[in-house]
Amino acid sequence: MRSRPFWVWAATAFVLDIAGAQHVYTLPTVIAALLTGLALLWLMPTSDAEPHGSGASQGLLALLPVAAFAAAMIDVATFVPPIEEAGGWTAERLWLLAGGIVALLLAAQIKVGWVALTAFVLGTSIRVIHMEHIAIIPENGDMLPLVGGALDNFLAGRSPYRMYQMPWDVPLTYLPVTWLAYLPTYLLGVDLRWTNVVAELVVLGAVAWLAAERSAWPTTSRHEPTLALWAWLYLQPSVIHWDMGNTAPITWALLAVTLALVVSGRGPKAAVALGLTAAGTPLVAVFGPFVGLFWLRRHEPKAVLKLIGLSILVAVLVVLPFLVWAPQEFVDGTYRWFNDISKWPRQKWTETDPPIWSVITGYSGEFWLRGTETWLKPIQALIVATIALIFWLRGARDDALCSHAATAYLGFMLFNPVLWPYLYNPVLIAGIIGVAATAGPQALPVRRTIARPKPIRPRSSLTYD
Repeated sequence: MRSRPFWVWAATAFVLDIAGAQHVYTLPTVIAALLTGLALLWLMPTSDAEPHGSGASQGLLALLPVAAFAAAMIDVATFVPPIEEAGGWTAERLWLLAGGIVALLLAAQIKVGWVALTAFVLGTSIRVIHMEHIAIIPENGDMLPLVGGALDNFLAGRSPYRMYQMPWDVPLTYLPVTWLAYLPTYLLGVDLRWTNVVAELVVLGAVAWLAAERSAWPTTSRHEPTLALWAWLYLQPSVIHWDMGNTAPITWALLAVTLALVVSGRGPKAAVALGLTAAGTPLVAVFGPFVGLFWLRRHEPKAVLKLIGLSILVAVLVVLPFLVWAPQEFVDGTYRWFNDISKWPRQKWTETDPPIWSVITGYSGEFWLRGTETWLKPIQALIVATIALIFWLRGARDDALCSHAATAYLGFMLFNPVLWPYLYNPVLIAGIIGVAATAGPQALPVRRTIARPKPIRPRSSLTYD
């Protein structure tokens, strides 16, 4: 594992957690500038001579989830008070805080991998506290109630793509894979938020699987720092709030699985995963070009077309029935609602005081304030295209795929017309998969499972081998 991606990821995770916690936003442009600096560090070229290892001791790695857990418990006591008491600290919560810290420290003495398991138990316990005291109602966030309404209509034989009253009007803005992911918990009659817990486990599985493959786990422990990072992420207060209030974890799980399969060279499986991601989130428009360039370095053009065709086929099979079912409502909800700046984005900007996107991390507020918000989308396209070109010229290596994609996404989101803090977290998902991809001392050998091998060429900065 290379040390620089490790620490850049850690710094980015810390900044995003502080900036997004409890919707307390300050200094949005200053924080955006800090994130820009971190993005540039992420984008710096690496070489095989760069030192490996996180540079962190096992004890230091254990302190990251300990700190996040303590912060999450303070957050619970502050914002999730028991119904029967005025204060948020109860004997049970104090015991959970003390016992959790001891458990994390003891787990670190055994093996860092045990920290991930302990963090899962503690983080899930905090989420259960949230579930017990915070109902899934529009007043607490309209995302999961919207999913519930979509599933109601779908199972009743009505198109889920329609306008919903929360009591404010909002269409179904999610692509099919996202809201359908909640169908099992819905049918079981349990809290929909357990789906998000499962999604977080999927992220852990993708991280552990890729790191283990790269480091020949369990014979080495190179993967363990990556598991400690996941433990820290799962316990962060902001992530807990995203898990309890919206559908973002489905996107995180889709991206984690897709990027892990792509980096590991599983072409057809990665193509299917990419298709499902495309049917679940429009953010695939940022990550997809990097996957395509990566494939183009590894396979013959004909094989790449087959992989892309498979991805498109999977996405179409999922999306097309709903598009045909209610074409106008589908397009209005999944595309126009957020992407037509003259509609909901402008309405949201004008109805809040202060204007909402002037106080959330990013540069977009500066453009909205100056009436130049139409520049934002061209800037986003330029950022992604520029970093994709850099990625290609550097050889589109497997151990550089996620760092370049994460940098492009971070730049993309800093200039997004609509800013919500959870929209930044795919940076961390791509980044942690990238850290896992560098768990071994060498890049993964090319797996040519589709096309016949190309002639071996000398290594250079413009070739991939």
